[in-house]
Amino acid sequence: MKRDKTEEVGEFELELFEIPYPGRIVGKAVVDASSRMIGVVKTIQLHIPKMNIYLIIRGYDGEDVIPIEAIVSVGSIVRINKTVNNSKEVDFEDIIRFREEIDSEIRAFVR
Repeated sequence: MKRDKTEEVGEFELELFEIPYPGRIVGKAVVDASSRMIGVVKTIQLHIPKMNIYLIIRGYDGEDVIPIEAIVSVGSIVRINKTVNNSKEVDFEDIIRFREEIDSEIRAFVR
């Protein structure tokens, strides 16, 4: 069946994980523009059909949504050019706990 060209496609979101975990971005600690460690990249979110891409950051206060354009660098950490004022700074023990939580969530999806 052919799609009518006037038919609109609804907007939807995709959550992307990296296997193996942690990956090149997912699972890495995030440092904001104020040099505060704010959490761990949980997923990469893709909004279709607009093709907007966001990082979902797991932190103390839940999750923050950061546009992909905010990434300054990716190495052993992900550095962003935005200050996330609503997030409490995390320490290394928190990063380990967040990574374990995210790993468990990913494993639940791929079973």
